[in-house]
Amino acid sequence: MGGLLALQLYRSTGQPPICITRRGPTGLGAVRVHGGPRAIVVPVRLSRPLPGLCREAVVAVKYWDLPGALRAAREAGAERVWMLLNGLLGGREAERLGYEPRYIVSTYGATRLGPLEVRLGGEGEHLIGSPRGLDVWSCRLARLLRAGGARAWCTGMIEVYRWGKAAVNAAINGVTSILDAPNGVVAQSRYAWAVARRAALEVARSARCRGVPVGDRWVVGWLRRVAEETGGNVSSMLQDLRACRRTEAPAIYGPVLQGRCGRGLETIETLYMLVRALEEGDCVAPGQKGHGKKALPHEG
Repeated sequence: MGGLLALQLYRSTGQPPICITRRGPTGLGAVRVHGGPRAIVVPVRLSRPLPGLCREAVVAVKYWDLPGALRAAREAGAERVWMLLNGLLGGREAERLGYEPRYIVSTYGATRLGPLEVRLGGEGEHLIGSPRGLDVWSCRLARLLRAGGARAWCTGMIEVYRWGKAAVNAAINGVTSILDAPNGVVAQSRYAWAVARRAALEVARSARCRGVPVGDRWVVGWLRRVAEETGGNVSSMLQDLRACRRTEAPAIYGPVLQGRCGRGLETIETLYMLVRALEEGDCVAPGQKGHGKKALPHEG
C-alpha cells in the first residue's frame, strides 16, 4: 500500500515522495507498480528521520512496526500522521506521541511482489478521516491524492469504514491463510464463502454492540467485491505465513474479541486460533527444504 500511495503522491506533486528509513542507504530509490498495461516506476527519496524533514506523514506498515514508524515521523517533524493499517488498533500509539489519530481506509488491493515491486488488483478508493469527525486536514490529503489519480474522499464516519474493512480483513485473511489460497477462493468456493460471510457478519455485530452502525448487507457486499476484484492477490496474513513471519492476527482479531461485545463470535474466534496454530507450527520458507521450527515471538 505504501507503493500505491507513493505513486499517487508522485502523480499529484511531481516530486519524489520521501520515505523515512532507519536502515539501508539513503538517496534515491524506485518502486515499480504494476496495475495496467505496463509497470510505472516511481522515484522515491530515502532519508533518515531528520528534524524538519516533513510536516505530514502517511504510515502504511504492519501493526508491529507502527510504534517505530510513528517515532520516526515525530523525529522528522511531522505535525500530522495518517495511519493505513490492518485491524482496529493504532489510536493509543498515536496519542502517546501527541498525534490526533487519523486513518486511511483503503479498498485498493495491493500485493508485494518484491522489496520494491507492487501489483495492484481491482478498483478501489481511499476513505480518510478522524474519529472526532470531519477533518479539514484529511480533506486536504484526499484532494491531493485525487489530483494524483486516486479515488479519495474525506469522511466524518471513518469508524464505520474502519470496522467494515476490519470485517473484510478478518474474513479474507483468515480463510485464505487456512486454505493457503489467493483471495479468489472466497468467491469461488461456496464453503469458503460461507465461513467468510459468517465471520464478516460477526464483526459487524461486534461493531454495532460498540455503537458503530455497520450494516450486514453493506459489509457482505464489500466482502464479495474485494474477493472478486482481488482474486489473484495473496492476503497479507498468508504472505506472512508463507515467509515464516509472525502475522497480524492479534491486531486484526484481538480488538473484535475484547470485552462484552466479543461474545458470540465463534467463527472469528476459530479463525484466530487456527491462524495462530499455523503460525506456531513447522514452516518451510520459499527455497528451503525440509521442516524447521519458526522462531517467532508470541505474547501468550
